[in-house]
Amino acid sequence: MENILHCCEWKLEAVDSNLKIIKNAGYTAILVGPIQKCKEGWEWWKLYQPYGFSIGNKLGSKEDLKRLCDHARFLGIKIIVDVVVDHVASDLKLNLVPHEKVDSKLRDNIYFWKPAIEISNWNDRNQVINLCPGLPTLNLANYELQDMIKEFFNELLNIGICGLRIDSAKSISLPEENGNHFFSRVIKPINERIYIMSELIFVDEKLLDMYSKYTKVLTENQNYHNKERLCTFSESHDSYYEFKSTAAWKGKKLIEKYREAASKNSDIIQYVRPMQDDDNSIWKHPEIIKINKSRL
Repeated sequence: MENILHCCEWKLEAVDSNLKIIKNAGYTAILVGPIQKCKEGWEWWKLYQPYGFSIGNKLGSKEDLKRLCDHARFLGIKIIVDVVVDHVASDLKLNLVPHEKVDSKLRDNIYFWKPAIEISNWNDRNQVINLCPGLPTLNLANYELQDMIKEFFNELLNIGICGLRIDSAKSISLPEENGNHFFSRVIKPINERIYIMSELIFVDEKLLDMYSKYTKVLTENQNYHNKERLCTFSESHDSYYEFKSTAAWKGKKLIEKYREAASKNSDIIQYVRPMQDDDNSIWKHPEIIKINKSRL
C-alpha cells in the first residue's frame, strides 16, 4: 500500500528540501502538481490549464524535477507527476477556444479536438466522453495525438519519475465504449513499468471496473471492492478548492477522516493544504504519522 503526499502547489525545490521529513512521516510517494507550461499566475487552477506537453512552469524546471527524482530515489520515495492531457488552456474570453499560447502543433490540427460544446449533464456518459468540460478538449482517440502524449510520458520517465496521475480521466473514453484506444495503447503499456492512477471521481462501480483493467482508479469511493486497484483519499484539491466540501474541516476531523480512509487497505493520498490555511501542516501531525507507519 502506498501512502502518497499530495504537494499540489509546492515548488519542486520545496518538495526536495522536505524529503527527509516526508520520509520520516511515513509517506512512500509524493504527488507533485502538473509541471507542464501553463497559464501564468499562482491560482491553483492555472496549473490545470496547460499550453501543451512541454515541461517547466512556476513549480519548477525539467532540471528541478530530475534533481528531485534523484534525491527521492536515494531515500526510497516515489515521485508521481500530475499530468493534464485531456484539455488545454482556454482563451481569455472564450472558454472553449484554445489560448493563443497553446502549442501550435495542437492548436492548428483540426483532428485533435472534440466539438466545442460544453457538457450540460454530467450523468450522461455520452456527453462526458464526447463534449467539453468547460475547456478546449482534446480528441484522445487520435493516434497522432496519442503518439505525442507517449513522447511526453517517455520524457518524464527518462527524467526519473515513478508514476503519473491522469487528470480528468473519466472524460477519456475506453476501447469498450467507442473504440478509443488511449488507455490500451498509451496507458496500459506504461502501467507495466510505473505507477499510474487515473482520476475517476463520481463514477459508478461498473465504470471503475472497466477502467481498472488499464490503471489504478483514483476515486472518492473508499468502499470500491477492488482494493489492489484503488487509490482513495479523504480530501483532495478539488474537494477543498472547487467543491468546498471539505474546506470547513479542521484539526481532529481532518485526522479522523484520514484515519477512516486509511483503514480501507488501499493506496491513499494525503492532500497538503495551501500555506494560508491553519491546517496546512496537518500532514505531519503525530497522529497522521502514526496512521501512516501502521500501514507500512
